[in-house]
Amino acid sequence: MNAEILATAVQRIDGLHNIQCRIEKQDLFFRGFRVDAQIQLKIDQEEILLNAEVKSKIVPAQIPKLVSLQEEIESLIVIAHYITPRAKEMLINEQIPYADTAGNIFLNKRTIYIYIENKKPNLDKVESKGRAFTPAGLKVVYQFLLYPEYINKPYRFIGERARVTIRTVGKTLEGLVKEKYVLKENKNTYHYTDREELFQSWVTAYNKKLRPKLSRRRFRWRDKTVSWQNINLPENTLWGGAAAAELLTNYLIADQWTVYTKFDFIEIMEKLQLIPDKKGDIEVVKSFWNETSEEINNPKENMVNPILVYADLIEDANFRYVEAAKIIYNEYVKNNV
Repeated sequence: MNAEILATAVQRIDGLHNIQCRIEKQDLFFRGFRVDAQIQLKIDQEEILLNAEVKSKIVPAQIPKLVSLQEEIESLIVIAHYITPRAKEMLINEQIPYADTAGNIFLNKRTIYIYIENKKPNLDKVESKGRAFTPAGLKVVYQFLLYPEYINKPYRFIGERARVTIRTVGKTLEGLVKEKYVLKENKNTYHYTDREELFQSWVTAYNKKLRPKLSRRRFRWRDKTVSWQNINLPENTLWGGAAAAELLTNYLIADQWTVYTKFDFIEIMEKLQLIPDKKGDIEVVKSFWNETSEEINNPKENMVNPILVYADLIEDANFRYVEAAKIIYNEYVKNNV
C-alpha cells in the first residue's frame, strides 16, 4: 500500500510544470532512523533530496511525532494518500513539507516554494479501522495503552477494567491482530508490533467515535470567583483537557475545564457547586474505565492519564491547546506508549 502511495504521489509531483521528481531509494536508514524513501526534486537547475515518511492517512494526532522526526531527519517530507485539513494546517505551521496522491503539495525549501490545494483524494482507498476501533473496542485499547501487560491478562479481567463484555475483548484483540497492531504468538500470548501507531489511531478514533458517545453535560461555576486549582475533587473524579494540561505544563492556562467522573450529573453538580449551562465552560464527562483515582498511575494527582489529556487537546482548533498537546506528548507520552 505504501509503495503505491509513494509512486502515485511522486507521479503527481513529476507532472507539475517545470518540475522533475523521482524515487532515489526505498526503505533505508538515515543517521540511525528508518526512512521509507528518498525522493529527488529538480526545479530548473536546483536539486533537492527529500527523506519521505509514507503513510496511508495523516491526522492531527500524528503531528507531534512528525515534528520530533523532523528534528532528527533533515529534509523530511510527509507523503500520504490522504491528509486531513487540520493536519495540513499543522504541517504548514511546522514547516513540514507534504504531498498526497491527489496532487496537493506544500514545500518551502531553500529557494523553492510550492503550494497546491483543493484537489480531492479518493477516500475509498483510505484504510478503515475495524473491530478494535468501535466505541467499545476503544475502551479496551485504552487499557492496553495505559497498561501494556494487560494484553495477556484474562479476558474477564480486561473487560472489568474497560467496562465491556468478554466478547468485546475477544473481538478487539482479533481486530488488533487483523490490523497488524498485535501479533498472536500462541493461544494465550500476544505481542505489540507498533504501540506508537496504535496510540495515534486510538486518539483519532477516540475523538470521532467514543468521546461523542460518552454522557456529557455542560455547566458553569456557581461562584464566579472560585479558584479551580483549590477545589478538592471527590473520589473517582479527575481533571482532563485544558485543566489537566495546565497541571502538566507551564505553558497553558485553562480557560475551560473538563472533568471525568463516575458520579451522576446531579451528584457532581452538588459536589462541585455547578450550575447547568449549555454554553458553560465546564464539561463533565462520564468516565469509561473502572480504575479508582488511587489506581491510576499519573505524574500529577487528580487528573486523567496524559494519553487522554493529549487526546482531549490535539484536535482542538485552539493553537495553544495543540502546542500544549505537543509538550505533553514529548514529556509524558512518547516514551510510555
